[in-house]
Amino acid sequence: MMIRFRFSKWISIMMCLCLSGCMSSGKDPDHLLEISVAGLAGMDNLTFQGESSIRSDPAGIYNRTVQYEGELQKHRLLTMKISHRDRVPNHELYTSAGSTMNGFQAKIRYQDGRWAPLADGYAEAGWVSGFNPLQQLESMINMEKTVTEEVGAPRGRRILRVQLKEEASRTLAVNMLNEQMAELRQRFEDQEGDLYTRDKKARERLTAIWEKEDQAMKKLLEQSKISVLYHITINEASSLPERLTSEIRMRYDDFSGVNRDERSLSEVRFIRYAQ
Repeated sequence: MMIRFRFSKWISIMMCLCLSGCMSSGKDPDHLLEISVAGLAGMDNLTFQGESSIRSDPAGIYNRTVQYEGELQKHRLLTMKISHRDRVPNHELYTSAGSTMNGFQAKIRYQDGRWAPLADGYAEAGWVSGFNPLQQLESMINMEKTVTEEVGAPRGRRILRVQLKEEASRTLAVNMLNEQMAELRQRFEDQEGDLYTRDKKARERLTAIWEKEDQAMKKLLEQSKISVLYHITINEASSLPERLTSEIRMRYDDFSGVNRDERSLSEVRFIRYAQ
């Protein structure tokens, strides 16, 4: 009887020690995410590097790799640049304009609660929404999601797993694609746009292509299953994010009835912080 009592007491003590150890490791995942994003928003200067790839076939390789970099200055001014692009989409809308997007640059400023492009001759910045980790992390806070902590993080780091709810995933993907399509049209309609041509017939042809693709995209989105998953590596000492990965997965049947499983993967590493 005494042995059983002591054994039970020992288990109770060990459980208390384990629980207190877990509690001392820091905030709960939701709270840590909020603290990390708030800390990031308080940085005056920072730099990051990222890479995004798309895979349109579950058994295929990731292609259309985009490497990019960004620099935040004076808390609100962000300069982003595509440093390399392996392959331009094989699409008439791009090839007719002869655009490679290598060296493509945008400057955006955070004002009135949103990132807006500067009107100083730089390219419009709608494409940045898919690559801007500052915007992604800020938007994540207000979305319906499940936040958990992964095990096996390196010493001094915590890794959060953020799975957006189904409706939030759809809203994020649809808004991002609509924004990019709207900007693409502006690039060939606006006289200052990099795809603009003075040839009226050529512009009409581009408009017709755009409208056809826009309608096709909307039809596919209506019946697509969309999921968005993030992983955030946070430095325990500073509570600032060091690495952000994202996976946007879209499953749908194309117009030929073939089931498609398309994934967009991104990885961003924050290189330097300064206040």
